Amino acid sequence: MGHERLAKSLHQATARYGASGYLIALTALATANVLLGAPTSLLAPTLRRLAEPERVVGLTRGLWEATTGHFGYLAGRVDAISGWLETAGEHEVRALAACFEVLAGVELHASFDEAGGDLLGPVYMSLRGLSSQQAAGAFYTPPDLSVLIGAMTMPREGAHVMEPCCGAGGMVLGVVKAMRQAGADPDTCTWVLNDLDPVAVALAGVNLAAHGLSRVVLCVGDGLLLGTGLDGDPLEAAAAAPGSQTRPRRAS
Repeated sequence: MGHERLAKSLHQATARYGASGYLIALTALATANVLLGAPTSLLAPTLRRLAEPERVVGLTRGLWEATTGHFGYLAGRVDAISGWLETAGEHEVRALAACFEVLAGVELHASFDEAGGDLLGPVYMSLRGLSSQQAAGAFYTPPDLSVLIGAMTMPREGAHVMEPCCGAGGMVLGVVKAMRQAGADPDTCTWVLNDLDPVAVALAGVNLAAHGLSRVVLCVGDGLLLGTGLDGDPLEAAAAAPGSQTRPRRAS
C-alpha cells in the first residue's frame, strides 16, 4: 500500500471515533515500525492483538518501555508521539485500536521496502497536509535519491555524522543503506540528528532504532546552531544531558 493511501486509511480510522490530530495514527505506525524485525506470520497477529481496545494502551506502553530500555536515546523523545497515552480517553483508545486493525491488514514489510525503509516520514507528511509542510519547510526526499546522496557523501566508519534538519530521518537512512551496500558498518558511527519538530525527531529515532543503530544523539532545536558551541546550541544541550557518553563533533 502506498504511503498516501495508508495515511488516508489511518486518518479515516481515527475520524470514525471523533479523534483529531495525527498523533494517534503515528503512534500506531511507529509501534509497528519497531516490530518490523518479526516475520510476517507473527507481525499481523501481534497487531491484531494490539487492536483490542481493552488491551491496546497497556500493550503499547509496554512495547515502548521495552524499546526505550534497549535504545536509550529514545528516552524522553518518543513522548512526542506516545506521551498522550498517559491521559487517553475512550475515543482515543478506540481510534488507536482501529489504527492497529488497519495496519494488521497491510503488508507492512513490503510497504516499508517500497518506501526505502522510511514509511514514517512520508505518512507523517501526508497526515499533516501540504499546506502545513510548506509552512514548516518540510518536504519528503524520495528514498532512491536519499541512497544516491548517501553514496556520494558516505562517511568513514567511526565518524560523527550530523544531520541538522533530519525530518523523520529518511536522508540518514539513505546514508546507512549506502554504507551497508558498500560493506561498511554504519553502527560504528555516531549519528547526531536534530530538527525543530519534536515529532519528526521522535520518528527519526524510531527509524534508526528499527534499523539497528545504537550510537545516536537526538536533539530538538535550531539546526543552524548545531555544533557551534553557542548558547542554545541543541547539540551542546544534548552532550551536557545526564547519561551522555559522547560529545559528537562535525565529521571531517
